[in-house]
Amino acid sequence: TANGSYTTGIHTATSSLVAGINADAAVDLRFRTNRSSANQTIANINGYWNETVVGQIRFMAGEDTTNKDDGHLVFYTAPSGTVAERLRITSAGKVGIGSVIPSELLSIMADGPCGLELKDSGHGEAATTLKIGNQGKDFAITVPEDVNYTLTNGNYKVTTGGTERIRITSAGVIDVNGGDVEFYGTAS
Repeated sequence: TANGSYTTGIHTATSSLVAGINADAAVDLRFRTNRSSANQTIANINGYWNETVVGQIRFMAGEDTTNKDDGHLVFYTAPSGTVAERLRITSAGKVGIGSVIPSELLSIMADGPCGLELKDSGHGEAATTLKIGNQGKDFAITVPEDVNYTLTNGNYKVTTGGTERIRITSAGVIDVNGGDVEFYGTAS
């Protein structure tokens, strides 16, 4: 239906899809439904490839079923024809990758090895830094661009400028500078 606010919509007794211009003169696409339970789907945007859903963005109702004023945004992908949740943003702003209930601002989980990769794009001007902390009391790991690491035969090696500097063996021995210093022992 077109009217003075340039709004078009499809309405049923229980839900509606409305496209129009909002108060800020931006395009507004609304999915309206009145769900009675928490964590129910409000709307999906599906991407199809040859009639198979390969990606989805899902809008989910939150926990507050009285005020109905919170929700989650969930992203799905399909590795082999069936979509699975990959990333969730909760109503509290917490992001879960592989986690449907993220406990921190960013929670990353995997069934098996779980890693986080930070890489320089190759411009050769800066180190890659991971900072963990609180305004000036940070723990920082900075990796200059000439530092490399490898995992070979259970030995973890760190090199700078093409020279091995640290090796942690599969037996737990830490070898610094090719054997100049070795540490043995067990953690207590």
